Amino acid sequence: VPGSPIFIMRLASQSRHLEVQLLCDQYGNVAALHSRDCSVQRRHQKIIEEGPVTVAPRETVKELEQAARRLAKAVGYVGAATVEYLYSMETGEYYFLELNPRLQVEHPVTEWIAEVNLPAAQVAVGMGIPLWQVPEIRRFYGMDNGGGYDIWRKTAALATPFNFDEVDSQWPKGHCVAVRITSENPDDGFKPTGGKVKEISFKSKPNVWGYFSVKSGGGIHEFADSQFGHVFAYGVTRSAAITSMSLALKEIQIRGEIHTNVDYTVDL
Repeated sequence: VPGSPIFIMRLASQSRHLEVQLLCDQYGNVAALHSRDCSVQRRHQKIIEEGPVTVAPRETVKELEQAARRLAKAVGYVGAATVEYLYSMETGEYYFLELNPRLQVEHPVTEWIAEVNLPAAQVAVGMGIPLWQVPEIRRFYGMDNGGGYDIWRKTAALATPFNFDEVDSQWPKGHCVAVRITSENPDDGFKPTGGKVKEISFKSKPNVWGYFSVKSGGGIHEFADSQFGHVFAYGVTRSAAITSMSLALKEIQIRGEIHTNVDYTVDL
């Protein structure tokens, strides 16, 4: 009702939180580096992220990517960004949520399936290097003279521009799942906990990688953000990535005065 403080919003039941990772340079080139599904959340904060998107048809994912690219080009965006959508599982429709103008903490999910070092690419963009000259971007689009940063000199001499609107990216390499480790108590409504951390034991493997902001003997302040770790697992298939993640979480040892979401996430 015009002028009324009351408004009606349609319930988005059976919906998913889907994202597209963008990288844009100052010359109007925009690369969509695959997609992520970040639907598993609590209190509107992500707990599990994975990529690429598997709950929507491939054609729909391509539409999400192209819509994100058009938005970035329309506003002249430069740098890394994430365009987020709400996707309806019932109707197949999707709705724009926001554009996050930064590199998000789950960016290793994209790096693993796209084989693009996003922080390094951001530096290249900041130096004024066009995307078509970045070796990993060329490889991502199946162009000649693409590869890792070890062939940068060769690429710089031989690479030629291409139109990002007219090329298709390579299909995602496998699947990656990420889990945020938080000092929350799932049995108490995910209430944050604080205190000393006597021991944290985690070992990375070829297909599992993680980092923690607290070490053994440290602690988590009662007013600090509850996330203190992030674990990423890769697999050729989604089921393989999930299996690797489950095994990695079961091997994590965290002892101290805090509660964590590790066991809850394993059960999930």
